[in-house]
Amino acid sequence: MKKIKQIVTIFAALALAVTAGLSFAGTKTKAAESDEFTRTAIEIAADMGYGWNLGNTMEATNTWTSNPKVTDFETAWGQPVTTKAMIDGIKKAGFNSIRIPVSWSNMMSSDGNYTIDTSYFKRVDEIISYAFANDMYVIINDHYDGGWWEHFCGNKRDCMKHYKNMWTQVAEHYKDYSEKLIFESANEELGDSLKKSLSKIDVNISDTALYNLVNEINQTFVDIVRQSGGNNAKRYLLIAGFNTDIDKTCSSLYEMPTDTISNHLMVSVHYYTPWTYVGLHKDEGYGYMASWGTDSDKSEMAGNFAKMKKFTDAGYGVVVGEYSVLSYNNDTKAYERKTGDTTFIKYLLTLCDKYGYAPYVWDAGDWYNRYTCSMRWRDIAAIYDPDYIIPPKTPALKTPENVTSGINVSWNKVDGAQKYYVYRKTSGTSWSRIAEVTSTSYVDKTAKSGSTYTYTVRAVNKGIAGGYDKNGKSIKRLADTKVTSVTNVTSGITVKWSRVAGAAGYYVYRKTSTGNWSRIAELKGASTLGYTDTKASAGVTYIYTVRPYSGNVKGDWSSTGTLKRLADPTVASVTNVTAGITVKWNKTAGASGYIVYRKGTSGSWTRIADVKSGSTTSYTDKTASGGSTYSYTVRAYSGKNMSDWHNYKSLKRLADPKFDSAYAVKAGITLKWRKVTGAGGYILYRKTPGGSWARIADIKSGSTLKYVDKTAAKGVKYSYTIRAYSGKIMSSWSSVRNISR
Repeated sequence: MKKIKQIVTIFAALALAVTAGLSFAGTKTKAAESDEFTRTAIEIAADMGYGWNLGNTMEATNTWTSNPKVTDFETAWGQPVTTKAMIDGIKKAGFNSIRIPVSWSNMMSSDGNYTIDTSYFKRVDEIISYAFANDMYVIINDHYDGGWWEHFCGNKRDCMKHYKNMWTQVAEHYKDYSEKLIFESANEELGDSLKKSLSKIDVNISDTALYNLVNEINQTFVDIVRQSGGNNAKRYLLIAGFNTDIDKTCSSLYEMPTDTISNHLMVSVHYYTPWTYVGLHKDEGYGYMASWGTDSDKSEMAGNFAKMKKFTDAGYGVVVGEYSVLSYNNDTKAYERKTGDTTFIKYLLTLCDKYGYAPYVWDAGDWYNRYTCSMRWRDIAAIYDPDYIIPPKTPALKTPENVTSGINVSWNKVDGAQKYYVYRKTSGTSWSRIAEVTSTSYVDKTAKSGSTYTYTVRAVNKGIAGGYDKNGKSIKRLADTKVTSVTNVTSGITVKWSRVAGAAGYYVYRKTSTGNWSRIAELKGASTLGYTDTKASAGVTYIYTVRPYSGNVKGDWSSTGTLKRLADPTVASVTNVTAGITVKWNKTAGASGYIVYRKGTSGSWTRIADVKSGSTTSYTDKTASGGSTYSYTVRAYSGKNMSDWHNYKSLKRLADPKFDSAYAVKAGITLKWRKVTGAGGYILYRKTPGGSWARIADIKSGSTLKYVDKTAAKGVKYSYTIRAYSGKIMSSWSSVRNISR
């Protein structure tokens, strides 16, 4: 019925099977086999088995596309382009034949010759070849075809010319095809539709005259086919019943055509009774049946099928060219099964088996999913083949993620799946199966960092693989960064890491031992491989990690670096003391000790001391050589964590001068001392008991080693000390020498 056939079924599933580059050889037989065309039409009907209609496809019309191609018609009513995989799937589902409704006028000349475009023939040829490759029977007809049939009574001359020219071309084109190809004279339009135009009765014609016209058209069909020669001389032909309605076809006014060969004709009827059950999802104003299966329902069907026995009794095969129970609700855009649909189908098939009729289910996606190439419903599938396994549903892919070992691909569990096939491809390549797993995730450890991969998954049950997301999910592989170092520097803690191929930048994260990860920096640039955390608090231990990124894709984190923030100790002073050079520095929070370094004017830094206390902030270098200039710096540490070195201070080592002698002379008190290496001069100090040290002389020569204190008073006891100097650098004080004048 057109009401069912014109429902445009739009599917949410993605196309699974795309057959490209097929060879269409084998569509024709080389020559009729010796036993071809020798069986009766009744025997052929029995051999045809269960049949399936390629509905809403080659009969679909398209009035909205400019210069339409064949596929523009083929897909106009919501169906995908037919592929061999689809027909292979129909064969596997238990069907032995298909019916291809055709609108030949879709691509036909408008010059009055009604010439069919070769591209339309070619496309029908291709689909026939898919069926023949599966050893299936094929029925082709002229279907609704845009409604030109409705003008037959009003313009019989042109319509009959249209019909004759059309079938003459079809018969000629297929005359060498095997007995597996069956021609059907018409569709439901052969009857009352001949006198209608847009559902209005335009021509007043009696029932007898209308039946006579139907009979004439069918006879014309047989004559054209037989006269075309070749295998058509004995081809099995399917004669459309009046409206393809059982009651009207069983009328005494309906006559089967006269044939030149006996027992090679079949009659076609459709079964959509009651329409209020099989064709409606709601009351359209003339009733509605929500379910089917009562004794009364079955009795009605049995009675109708029994009527067609008159044809098999007369030697004609019977084909129930269409039957169905609508499952797709055009209002809700969803599949809504009706109660009793399996009972309806089973009982119909039982009656067909009883009487030897060939049943063809009408399907525009209600029963068979052309995208997954499998039956849509398990219980329906089991009717046609109890052993049929419906492929599992297409797994819903989750967004893939970079992990330490590779790319993690995951998906939702599919009911009934025993395992899953994982596929991968890169740009410009085809899918390649890389894994077979029973879990719902897989880590691709062979993915190369910097390369982009697309993944998809198929569920498998008992060796039957389901559909797959043809677009898949893509991700660029970004390997983990490796944190190569974390070090204390003057301004904070510097984190460094290894470069990751394909990264556009890096995210730096930080946490404490009891805290959570917090992103502290985004470094834009693949070559930026270090970051200084200037907000790290002194004395606090931090853990750092780094993730690469490229656009919205992030790498994983596996490598970390841990460090206690130790501020740089500041060298406060370096001074000459008796024992050597004393270095002092500021205390560093969190430090458990300090390392003191020294270098000469031309040397490298050398570690000279490990001060094993965080509260000790000075050290005396007793190995400093007199006259040599040294630079000193200090680093704090805590365990294995080291601070940076912030500053240094330099000093020339000047040893304490040592008095050799002190004695009274007529002029005063003479003081003598030993020479200090590196000294540029000496400062002499004096005091009396109870007094303070006072500077009494600046000897501006490092070689002058004697001084006479002429200001010393007689009878007074004095204490003397001396310091060497070089520029602004001072030695420590010498030991004190006491003497009276």
